[in-house]
Amino acid sequence: VFERFFNDFGKKVSDYYELVRLSPGYRIYFKDEAIDVPADLNELYALFEKHEKGSSGKLKKFLHEAEYKYNVGSQFMYKPGVHLSELLDARLISGVFKLDVFKSIRNHISKNFKNPKLIQLLEFPVLFLGALPENTPALYSLMNYADLVLGTWYPKGGMVKVPEAMKQLALELGVKFETGIDIKKINIKKYR
Repeated sequence: VFERFFNDFGKKVSDYYELVRLSPGYRIYFKDEAIDVPADLNELYALFEKHEKGSSGKLKKFLHEAEYKYNVGSQFMYKPGVHLSELLDARLISGVFKLDVFKSIRNHISKNFKNPKLIQLLEFPVLFLGALPENTPALYSLMNYADLVLGTWYPKGGMVKVPEAMKQLALELGVKFETGIDIKKINIKKYR
């Protein structure tokens, strides 16, 4: 999303801040152990095998399906969500069953994995939606692709680098920032 934002103005994120991939991406705490989620996919497959024999092959298939959902689903982030015609997309219509919109992510994950820790690890990203895995469509395994394959990235210097970069770009484009001023009215003419 941020790359696309800067690209819209002929810029790149790297023009403003440096991203570093975290490894491990994060740590999940269970009652009896903590599991580091590695950035390296081969290490991730080994982690799954350690907890459930035969699960690495299932994870590869799961992530491959999640990649398809990510590629189809992410294009809808940029649609305004004001009309049903936005859903008239050949990949969406032809792949409606591949997108798993009719079953929950809990069922989708439990069909493939039996180890409770692996199930919780794969259900973890949907918690960011503020939803429960049993109430969330399996389409959202696209978040597993983003999480486990694309990875967890951190801007050097802290998260503040992102809004600072956006402000810097705005200044370069001639935007003037005025702070400490009370807003009394917003003028709208012809929806602008």
